[in-house]
Amino acid sequence: MLVGLFLKNFKCYQGTQYVQIFESGAENFIGYLGSNGVGKSAILEGLDAFFSKKPLWIRNKESRKGSSECFVAPVFVISRDLLGENGGEPLEEISNSLKEFINTDFLKSLEEDKLVLCVTRREDGVFGFYDGKREIENEVAQEIHRILATHFQYIYIDAEVDIDQGIKINSDLAEILIGSPVVAEVEKKFKEIDLKDGLVGSLNAALEELIDKKLTSKLQKVDPLYTYAGTRGFFSKLTTNILARVSTIAFLENRKLKYKGRELDNLSSGQRRTALLDFILAVLEGKGVQENRQLILAIDEPEISLDASKRMAQFDKLMTIVGEGVSVIFTSHWYGWVANVNTGYTGLIDEDEEGKRVIELHRNSSFPFRDIPRYEMRMIFDFLIGLGSSAESNPDRKFVICEGESDALYLEASLNEPDYRFLAVRKAGVKKIADIFKDYHWKRGAASIRNVIFMIDTDTDQKDEYGNPFLRRWTKGGDSAVSLKSGSENFNVPCVIEDALDAGTFAQALKEIISTEAIIQSLEVKYPALTGVDAFGLDVVERREFDAVYKTSKLEVARRYAELLNTEEPNVIKELVSQTFPT
Repeated sequence: MLVGLFLKNFKCYQGTQYVQIFESGAENFIGYLGSNGVGKSAILEGLDAFFSKKPLWIRNKESRKGSSECFVAPVFVISRDLLGENGGEPLEEISNSLKEFINTDFLKSLEEDKLVLCVTRREDGVFGFYDGKREIENEVAQEIHRILATHFQYIYIDAEVDIDQGIKINSDLAEILIGSPVVAEVEKKFKEIDLKDGLVGSLNAALEELIDKKLTSKLQKVDPLYTYAGTRGFFSKLTTNILARVSTIAFLENRKLKYKGRELDNLSSGQRRTALLDFILAVLEGKGVQENRQLILAIDEPEISLDASKRMAQFDKLMTIVGEGVSVIFTSHWYGWVANVNTGYTGLIDEDEEGKRVIELHRNSSFPFRDIPRYEMRMIFDFLIGLGSSAESNPDRKFVICEGESDALYLEASLNEPDYRFLAVRKAGVKKIADIFKDYHWKRGAASIRNVIFMIDTDTDQKDEYGNPFLRRWTKGGDSAVSLKSGSENFNVPCVIEDALDAGTFAQALKEIISTEAIIQSLEVKYPALTGVDAFGLDVVERREFDAVYKTSKLEVARRYAELLNTEEPNVIKELVSQTFPT
């Protein structure tokens, strides 16, 4: 898998800088946000320069040509078996050095059969290794690059790529077709014909007659030293796969894709951008499970030239191909996409006098607005515009905005329904953004949006004096029964989502994750009629101690709870949330 990328004097990256990409194997939908010129597209272009047969190099303007090297160097986690005889002690040392330099828990916990390798590709075409501190010349590097290029297919669609060329399929789109399920189906047909009529053998014989005997003999009359020979690493004869590739591309070049009866070059730029992504996804559908090869689709600004509702649809489409064998990396200037996605990672590339840094903006269900104060307003408004637009265009989908990633995990596990989206807003304050959402949408009429709620705990310092129809509070009555109330109904008894969990499952998750604390190991369900922490029968002092211990492992417990919960059984959270949306 691809972990990260070192860039040295490449585009706006001066000196050698490291950018995290896929932190662990669990993430395959990665986005980069930031201002113009900060280096978002350079990440995608750097990877393209590494994998491409004809890389485009743009040296950093502060680095004079020849005064210092320019290279791109992706970091991979790779199986020793894949390396074959190319492994050895030098690569082991490079792997250990990179683990120390990058210093993530994922790399530290790798199994013994995995190595961390960083292959450099320089502007002059020379390959080497990089260990986080220095570049290392080694003749094995070029062979490792060939192995990586075979194992990974990298497809880069920049912001300028269009699909308005009528009968032409450009080189980027042709690269997408190669190895796709579409070509595989065409190849299957060719194989059927070949078995019956010996098509490939006949074509090879005819071409050998033409090339070896006629064309070569003509050239040798000019100079006898001319010959045609197979190229190392490439097929010297036609195969059904080669025929399928060439014929599919040639066939499409003589067809015009139309939308509503209109040729694409007569559509708006936004419609063409949509058509481009639709074409890519149609071609790639099923590719990840078709072959033992990792596909990385990199796309610059998928939302370009589109309004908010169409932007959401673009990101929804990208999510459909993410899965086993397929990863997506994208750049964007728009922060609202996260309102429709519960997975992946987004980094904000920021730059100040100390240099560039990548700030974690979003991971899975969590969107920490206040981590970067000067971006906070844009993040909130893009998020809410995207949320509102997506809610209006998808009335059957229900959106729950909650106060933390652990809350989102508990909700997702308890509801276990695809039509729900649970989004955690860390640090910004759910009530704060719920009030902004209300100020716009409620003034447009109560029936405007009825599939969004903002969910908060009951805290005595968060009074909803004016009433927000989108706000819901976890509350407890005098009998300790948990319920969800509208934001205008204020209660003074503190209540959190943990008070509504299945007590037996919660206790098991706590004990497995927090195995060394006596307060946790002594938990038992004393009151089966109650839910969550109340079922444990803790007194005030014990509850305070429990809260302090639980806080340190909250996310881990939530993940384990989600794994343990029997979703076939009814639960209080599912009952309450499903009934709380307006009808």
